[in-house]
Amino acid sequence: MENEKKIRNWQLLTLLLVICNLGVLATLWFKPGHHPPPPPPPGQESPRDFLLQCLKPGDDQARELDQLINEHRQKMEELNVKGRQLKQAYFMTLTQADIKQNTKDSLVHEIVLVQQQIETSTYDHLGKVKAMCSDPQKATFDKMLPEMLNRMKRPGGGPHQSPEGPPPPPER
Repeated sequence: MENEKKIRNWQLLTLLLVICNLGVLATLWFKPGHHPPPPPPPGQESPRDFLLQCLKPGDDQARELDQLINEHRQKMEELNVKGRQLKQAYFMTLTQADIKQNTKDSLVHEIVLVQQQIETSTYDHLGKVKAMCSDPQKATFDKMLPEMLNRMKRPGGGPHQSPEGPPPPPER
């Protein structure tokens, strides 16, 4: 009789452990984020993916392209941070009672210089991308450049988009 009790206790403990294991497995299988995100809809690839798709670079070119992109992103992040700081300083002058016009003008000038650096850096970056291309790839690059510029303006697509995303829709 006591032996049967021990066996019964072990059976219940084993059943409990199996149920716990199934619960852990179900959590791992069904938890959000377990599966990779779906690919973006056609026509909404990142600028990098769009370049790779259009130019079809070799392995060495793809590595060089990734290096150029990473350098450009780093430069853009630095310039965007600087631009946001200058814009914040400019608009905070509204909170000051006696702000001189030349102080506001100086801040606006600095903002314009940062924006000029952003545009020049992007132009130089795209020039480097084109320079690494073969002659057939350069022809492809010239044809896809307008679409590339559009993609760079989309959310998450490049330096011209604010990291906060697009502005909210207007209230009705």
